[in-house]
Formats: sequence, C-alpha cells, structure tokens
Amino acid sequence: MVRRRSSPIDLFVTEMPTSLNTGSRFPLRVHSPTHSRPGRPVHFNLAILKGTGDFGRVIAREFLEFAKVYQKATADSHLIALRSFLVSFVGELQGENTELQSVTSGRWRQFAAVWFYDLKSDAALSDITANGYLSSNRMFFNHLQKRHMVPKFRWPSPVPCARGTPRPAVSSVNATSVQDALLKSWDEIDRAAWAELLLLNDLASPTTVKKRSSIILRVVRHYAQKEIRKWWGIFQESKKLIIDNKSFDFIKYCEKYEYTVNGELKRKRGWRDELKSLSNLLVYVDRKFDGVMPGKNDDPHFVKCAYHYHSNSLKGRFHLEYESLTSLLTLILLERPKMNLASPLSMKRKDFSKITVGEHQARWTKARAKYRRLSDDLPSGCASALRIGSNANITAAQALRVIDVLSRPLQAKALPGEDDQLVLVRDTFDGRAVGKSANPQWISKQWIMFRSRSGLLSALGFTLSQFRPTGAIGEFFTSGDIFKVADLLGQKDIRITARYIDNLAADTVDAGAVRPVQDSLTIALGRRTGRSLRELGISPEREAHIRQAAFSSGFLGYNLTGTPGEAKAKVDALESILCGSKFLIVETAEVAAEIIAFKEHIVANGKAIKGTTRYEEFWLPLIAVCTQIIESMAASVIRDAKKLLAERPIFYGPVL
Repeated sequence: MVRRRSSPIDLFVTEMPTSLNTGSRFPLRVHSPTHSRPGRPVHFNLAILKGTGDFGRVIAREFLEFAKVYQKATADSHLIALRSFLVSFVGELQGENTELQSVTSGRWRQFAAVWFYDLKSDAALSDITANGYLSSNRMFFNHLQKRHMVPKFRWPSPVPCARGTPRPAVSSVNATSVQDALLKSWDEIDRAAWAELLLLNDLASPTTVKKRSSIILRVVRHYAQKEIRKWWGIFQESKKLIIDNKSFDFIKYCEKYEYTVNGELKRKRGWRDELKSLSNLLVYVDRKFDGVMPGKNDDPHFVKCAYHYHSNSLKGRFHLEYESLTSLLTLILLERPKMNLASPLSMKRKDFSKITVGEHQARWTKARAKYRRLSDDLPSGCASALRIGSNANITAAQALRVIDVLSRPLQAKALPGEDDQLVLVRDTFDGRAVGKSANPQWISKQWIMFRSRSGLLSALGFTLSQFRPTGAIGEFFTSGDIFKVADLLGQKDIRITARYIDNLAADTVDAGAVRPVQDSLTIALGRRTGRSLRELGISPEREAHIRQAAFSSGFLGYNLTGTPGEAKAKVDALESILCGSKFLIVETAEVAAEIIAFKEHIVANGKAIKGTTRYEEFWLPLIAVCTQIIESMAASVIRDAKKLLAERPIFYGPVL
C-alpha cells in the first residue's frame, strides 16, 4: 500500500524510542525507528485519535511498542484493524481529554460489541477479514492489559465457520460489450479469440472452463511476449549504439563544455549540440551517470535537454521500469502458478540461479505461509525466444533473467538495504534517481494500462492475482489429483488445497448435475430422526425413485458385498441422485465409509475414460466433492469408516 510521504517529524531524539514528540505538528503520525531505513522513514498514521488528548498519545506510543516485533507489512495490517476499531468510538472521546486507564471494562465491551456488529454488517467485508480484524485488536489489547493500561473485558465471538474466498479463475471473467469499431481495430488473434469466447458460455462445464482459460491465457501470453521482446530489443539496441559509437569522445566533450564552480556543475555555450544525437546521449548517460537516467535534482539542465530532444526515445533504454516489469511479471505469473505477485518481488539476486544445463531455480519467501521458503525449478527455454519475430515461447526463467539484467544498472544507486534485490526499478527520492523495490500498487496500475493496449484483454477485467487460481483449477480438471494441485501451488497442507479447490470449483460443480447424494442423505436424515420427508421437501414418489436408484447403484446403505461384477451399472439412476447445489452431511462412520469407497472407486476405475467429456463433466467433479466432504468430517469418524471398509469392502459398478 502506497504511503503518503510524511514530514520527518514525530520522533525520536531521546533514548526512549516510544516517547512521542508532543510538540510536533503531527504528533499522531508517528515515526517507527524499527521499521525505517536510511532514506526511507516509516510512519504509522494514527491521526484519527486527534483531539483525544492523553488517550490518543498513549495508544500511539503503545502501538509502536506492540508493532516492533512484526515486519512492516504485518504491522500495517494490525494498524488497519486498530484504526477500524478506533474510528467506531473515537468521536465520543474527542474533547474529553480522557485518560486510557479511566475507560471502564463495561465501556470497552460496549465499544467492541458495536464495532464488530457494524463490521459483520458490512457487505464489502468478508467474514474471514472481520475475524482477522477482531484477532488483531485482541492481540493489541492483550499487550495493553499486560502493561496494566486497560482492564480485561469480553470481546465479541468471531463469525463461526468463516472461510476466505479465493479470486476466481480468468475463465469466469465477464467480457464488457465491444463496439464494432473497436472490434475492427483489433488484430486477427483478438477477433478470433473473441468469437470463440462468445460461444463458450456454459461455465458449469469443466471442459468449457478449460477452453475459456486456454483462450484467454493464449492472448495474454501473446501480448506479454510481444512487449518483452520490444523492451529487450530496445535495451540491446542501446547497448549496441553505445559500443558502436566511436565518434563521440566523452572525455573530450567534458573537458570542452563542463566545469565546476564551488562544487556545482556548469556548462559552456553549445553543450547541447552534440547531445541532439541519441547515440551520443546514450554514451553520455552511460559514462556520466553509470547508465541510469538522472533525476531533476541530479542534473536539471541535462534532464531538460534530454527530454526536449529525445522525449519519445528514452523509455526502457537504460534499465528496468514499471512498464517493462509488468509484462515480465505477467508471463512469470501466467506460467508458474506457484508464485504470486509478491514472490518475484521478494527475491534476492542470489535466489535466482542456473542449476543444470537447461534449468534454473527460483527461491523466495512466502510471508503468508509464516515466511516459509519456497523454490521452483524452471526450464531455461530457447535462446532465440527473446528475439523479435521468434515463434518460441519465452519461459519464466528467461523473464527472470531479463529482470536481473535490466535491474543491474540500478544496484549502485539502490536505496540502503535494497541493493541485493532481484527486482529494482528506477524511481526518484528528493529529485534524485534511485533504484528501489517495485511497488505492487504501481504494478497494478501498469497492468490495467497493459490490458488497455492489448486488444481483447481491454474487454476483460481481471488481475495478475487470478493467474494462480486459473492454474490450480486447470490442473485439477486435467488430472483430478489434488496432490498435484498442492504441489503446483506450493501448499504443504492438503486440507488447504481441498478447500481452495472447493471454493474455486463451487460454481462449476454446483451448476452441473453433480451434487453428491444430497437427496439420499436427506432420506437418511429423515429415517434417522423420524422426521417426515415432506418436511424435508421430498414427496413419497420422489423417495421411491431415490431408493430404487440408490439400490441399483449400491449407495445409501444398499451396498453390494459380492464381486465387482455383481454391481450393475445404473448411470442414469445415479445421476438422478446427484443434482442440486447444497450438501447435507450426516456425519456417521457408515456414510463416511460409502463416500470414501465411492471416491476411491472412481479414482481407481476411471483411468480408462480420463480426458473424455464424460469424465471431466461428471466423474471429476464428484472426486472434488467427495474429497471436500471427507476433509470436513471429524478424524474419529474417518478412522471408524476405514475400519468398517476393512471389515466389509464396498463394490460399485463400472465408471462409464
């Protein structure tokens, strides 16, 4: 999140780094020495507490103390949660000059209850985010309570069973309306892809989902590779112009036109003439400024001259910039779902290396996985892929290598502590050119601009973060192997992968005739509790049909205990059971045993029809649903179910 630059005020010349400078103009926009680096001060904005007197000052000071143990990104998230809580009641305290210790337990409890009720009522905020805010504030107030600054009080209960919703795959993106004039201006590849997408509207079908994703990703790759080749070509051309320029003598030019007065650079009349040539200017920047275009405070007269004569020719000539970085990141995230946007941005130069002939390795830290280190082995790709006009695909390894090469000129000018970053872009600090880590918010803005100039993509509104779920759902619909999906995403806990896939595939699975055993389990529930099936929405005729279908297919307790050949296929009858969109789970060992056996039966006997429409649209979603049901059951139930299966195996008919 971009933070507005604050004046270098607020703290701290005393030995106590948590003593507020109350004489400051902005005493509640507090400076954090722990998170700051030379040239990059970090401030936490608690100006929302303005007017609360000692109460606000103590909260601000204690938040600095509380945040010291966290990295900046985590501290920022705690700050957002705290401000959300404070804004709900701070109006009552303004002008009172309330002391923190004077707020009673009952009043704190009232503040918390009203705040969390409003938070849960906010449709724009997910339940899992609301619970995260609640947890963050509890942690901060535990810190205050340990220091005897606030009394203990009861917080509201979190939202039960809150689950995060992953971003959807690109296949679910709705295209905006396209005018005929715009359509005619597109390239042939865009018009052909657009025509294909218009025919693929059934997002309930895994086959359709895969086809839509393939079409969109093909267009994304086309434009990303086109821009990568353009920027790489410009950079290589600049290097060649510098090497081949034998007529411009940099040393003689400086001796002829430049001199210093009291340490300030001055130039003589006529100094601009030789720099009207682009190749001369490139040599000058390379020798004078170490290959980095200067900022306005580095050399204001030269900068004005350069942009006057070459304003349309300087972009991408010297080093990595946001525009060139965006196309490179696009290709990396498209090809490697294991990475998210933060992955390449967190990499150090030493984290990208060649490990064998034809293979590179990338390593990075995943902050959201408790700062676990991940790695990915990447094919090096074809050497000619970066040439303009090449038909070879650019690989993620080549994109990372280009980033490395384009970032190197900026290392000497990098901000303190960032000189070893793999990704460095040119920016300015106090008007002087510096190399710094890329800002995700600026990348997001450049991504929107990239789509706007990329034909079909201008009509599709999706983000860089949606390549990861696209890869996950594509792998699942292709292989049906949740372990392969977990490996693709770099997830260690298979339960997380199961929930991730369940959320992603919910629309696809629910919309088709694949809701497993809903009616069957409803009947089982009625039979178990003695409730009338009419109360549960099932008529006697429907009950008879379901029981007959269940008996024919060996489900709902009508298990066939003979040989597999005795189980007759009743596919149509089974499909009549598998319809609807909600799960009603009776969590018993018997039900769990049937679901486990049914899933294992599909996996073991469905190999012959893998890749067919029948398998992808009917059997594959069943595997996903059964997996999710099994994951949701208690460990003791699963253990008892496996004992039952060991004693009494269940056989089903063929998977057709």
